[in-house]
Amino acid sequence: MGQLLLEKSLYAAIDEQGQLQLINHLGIELGETPEEILGNLVSKDYTTGDAADWQGRIWADDYEKKLRNVDSDQPTRYNGNPEYLHESAGSSGKLAVFSVRLPTFESSRGTTTFYIGANDETELVELRRFLLKNLQASPLQAEYIHRQAFDLTIRYAKHVYKAISKQGAAKIPEMFAQKNQIDKIVRAIPILPNHAFDSLIQIYNRFTPDGVEPRIMDFHHQFEHHLMLKTEQKDAQELKTLLQNFFASRQGKFFECSSAEEKNAFLIRFGVGGCTVYYCEGKGLDINQRLVAFDVALRSNDPEWRLKLPAHLQQQVLLESCCGHFFCFVNHQDYILKPGYDPTAFKHGVLEYIETRGAKYPAEHNVGHQYHASPDYEQHMHRLDPTNSFNAGVGKTSKNKFWRV
Repeated sequence: MGQLLLEKSLYAAIDEQGQLQLINHLGIELGETPEEILGNLVSKDYTTGDAADWQGRIWADDYEKKLRNVDSDQPTRYNGNPEYLHESAGSSGKLAVFSVRLPTFESSRGTTTFYIGANDETELVELRRFLLKNLQASPLQAEYIHRQAFDLTIRYAKHVYKAISKQGAAKIPEMFAQKNQIDKIVRAIPILPNHAFDSLIQIYNRFTPDGVEPRIMDFHHQFEHHLMLKTEQKDAQELKTLLQNFFASRQGKFFECSSAEEKNAFLIRFGVGGCTVYYCEGKGLDINQRLVAFDVALRSNDPEWRLKLPAHLQQQVLLESCCGHFFCFVNHQDYILKPGYDPTAFKHGVLEYIETRGAKYPAEHNVGHQYHASPDYEQHMHRLDPTNSFNAGVGKTSKNKFWRV
């Protein structure tokens, strides 16, 4: 496991003299001129492993060690971490990247998933610490869903996880493309509201079965907090024993998923990512005014998982959805605001609260033109693009030539 570290890449950069340069740091001999390099890359006319600089880090191989340091007052991973900024890694559009080398891993020979429920958030935080300190083999995935996110998903995103269950994940781009085409047709018909097709989707969702496995639905009724731990089959007994020991003296429960339950659980988790968007689309709400989303890298030793907003912020919230990568302690939180509130002011208020938690943001998304880049991140951008020609203003930095303020 670990973050990508794109130490090996092929990219174009503009140097201090304003000249465009093609830089081959793939560790693969591709030729001398840009035409040769790009031509050989496109035609796959190269041999891997021959170049003197073939070796190099292409993923953060120290990440598991960071993950297991549950007493650290730093997040395990976040966008802009200076330890992992290297050329294309964290380039934020300051380079034109043509190719990167990515890690590959041995495919799983079979997995086992445990579905966990608890009504006390503290139990799950303690479980994370307990397992990361005691497990010999780290799980493949540790995914969290809050009950309200579960509710929104089975009501408003049911069509997504049902479609993927029937047609497969490979069909996702095609399905979204078809949806976009239908939306264009609907918008071209003056008598129809722009969200007419979204409303039809929600009528379907309202009157069709939930598509949730019975034991998962039973846990949904019983517990506020849900956690799915997927591990290699060969490591399942160790994890099961530790779960039994942990919950022997606590109120939470768990069960070992069948293959159907495992598939269903992770499809629902996938659906959570879009449930607030589908809610807004189905209701005809302006997403830019009503939906505010955060992805937050919490301190590894934070005793709390949920974002517990101050009262003046919480009272602005109509609905919220929380999911996340629990062992990484990366929290994805969406807020649907009540009508009449300023989303920009709300966002700034939440970010101030997040900073009091010692958290970093964004955790996974790039800073884009919405967040301030950290000083380390801005220095990285200066090194990559000294004339500030590419993607000027990213990370709320200077938009002027040569980074003039």
